[in-house]
This record gives sequence, structure tokens and C-alpha cells, in this order.
Amino acid sequence: KGNCNWNLEKKGLAEDYYLKACKIIPKDPKVWINLGDVAISNDSATEALMFYEKSLLYDESSDAYFGKGRAYKSLKQWSLAIEYYDKALKLDEHNEQALFGKAICYRVLKKYRKSIDCYATFIQKFGKSKNIVRAYAHKAWAENRLENYDKALDSCHKAIEIANMKTPASDNIVDARGEVLLPLDKKTIEKEKLEVMEFVFRVRGVAFQGLEQYDEAIKCFKKLKVDKDWTFPLVHIIECLGKLGRIKEQKEYRR
Repeated sequence: KGNCNWNLEKKGLAEDYYLKACKIIPKDPKVWINLGDVAISNDSATEALMFYEKSLLYDESSDAYFGKGRAYKSLKQWSLAIEYYDKALKLDEHNEQALFGKAICYRVLKKYRKSIDCYATFIQKFGKSKNIVRAYAHKAWAENRLENYDKALDSCHKAIEIANMKTPASDNIVDARGEVLLPLDKKTIEKEKLEVMEFVFRVRGVAFQGLEQYDEAIKCFKKLKVDKDWTFPLVHIIECLGKLGRIKEQKEYRR
């Protein structure tokens, strides 16, 4: 019942059933992992750590270590998060979420080469993951930070190529361990795709700008929708127009 309610996004009811279960089967490690996952979803990372630790008393599992990694990531304790993601991966090399989380932590720590290595491994091992386009995009972002603009463009090209496939890998609902993921509704899928592709074109624009291909950069920045973060493409379009000496157009964007 706890899992059913969790899958229906009824977190409160799910938590109630998990708490009842831990009283009936207190040595079941999965129950404590479930409670940790609920705590994470409620932004209670410190509480989640206690639940994952409880699970580890009864079984040393990749999922429990992954949970601890997520909790430390939520607490912005990046190095500890990496430590526990590594422990999760040591027990289960197919834990793709642990590898992706590890890459993000390295990126935040500005260890871009290590972050790129993680994304490259992810791409190699989990080519059918629903996060494959996102992996290429984040890899490109890190490559831009190292001024490897050609490599960043290549990563962006592959992200766009996969996203445009008739049956994109991002729609797959089975992870590398064979676990079935809950199917998302069409609206949510389209929203996620849009967000990922917005990020791809942001990164692609920066790469073109770094290579001084300003016209191509402007095309990318113009693809970004006008929203609360419109200042990002706006600033970059103005910079590119300035480099091209198109002052009149630049003035239009300054208004």
C-alpha cells in the first residue's frame, strides 16, 4: 500500500504505511529506504540520512548508499555525496542515478574534467537511459568551462540528434538495472524535453560564441523562450551583435 500511494504521488499516505510497516518488519531494509526517499522528497535530508543509516544496519545496499549520496547532495555537502555515490556504484555499477549525481557534484565543485569523465562513462554505459540527452548537454556545459568549444558543440550535436529520433532514448521507461520507471503523462514528458533542449541551445550558443561564430551563437540564443531568465540570451545576443559591429540591432535589444 505504501508503494502504491507513493506511485500515485500521495506522499503523506505512503509515509503512513511505511511507518506502519517498519513496526511490523523493522529489519526490512527496503522499508527504511522508502522512508528515506519520502524524507528527501519533503526536503528533510537530515532525517533521510537517519533512515538510510537504519537500512544499512540490516543490509549494505547500493540503494541505501545512493540515498545517502542524494541526502548529502541536498545538504550541499558535495564531497560526502560523491563518497556515497561511489559506494553505491561499487555495489551496483548499473546504478545510473548514482553516476549522474556524482557528475553533478564534481561540476559544482568546479572539477570539470572529472565531471566530464563521469558523463562520458554514463553515455558509454547507459546509452538508452532517459537521461542520455541531459548527460550530453551537461557534458557540453563542462567542456565549455574548459574552453573545449569544439567538443562542446559535438556533445550538443549528439544531444539534438538523439532528441530528434522517432523513438528517443529519453522516452524509455526501463533503467539500466531493468527496473521499470513510472510512465509520465504526455504534458510532463513534453515539458521535460523542452527544458532539456533549452539547456542544450544555451550551451551550444556559448560554444559558438567561444569560437567567435557569433551569427550561429545568436541563432541559438534566439531559440530560448522569453521568460524570467530572458536576461541570459539577451546579454549574449547583445555581446555577439557588438562583436559583429551591428550596433543598430544591438540598440534594439538594449531597450
